[in-house]
Amino acid sequence: MAYTEQQVLETLPGVRPVLEQIAHKWSILILTFLCEEPKRFNALKRRLDGITQKALTESLRRLERNGLIARTVTVTS
Repeated sequence: MAYTEQQVLETLPGVRPVLEQIAHKWSILILTFLCEEPKRFNALKRRLDGITQKALTESLRRLERNGLIARTVTVTS
């Protein structure tokens, strides 16, 4: 039995935000690297060859806004 998009969205109301994240170009790679351990912005940028600073910033903000990652500020001396 085939389901329509509407039926899937009605059955699983939280599926749309997840699919939007997965469909984004850099999200899966960012999440993969962050699942290993927390990383600083520049470490992520070096690891993600080809991503611009703007694209990384936007992706991280979107992931944080959707509750998939949390940002912490680390004070260094």
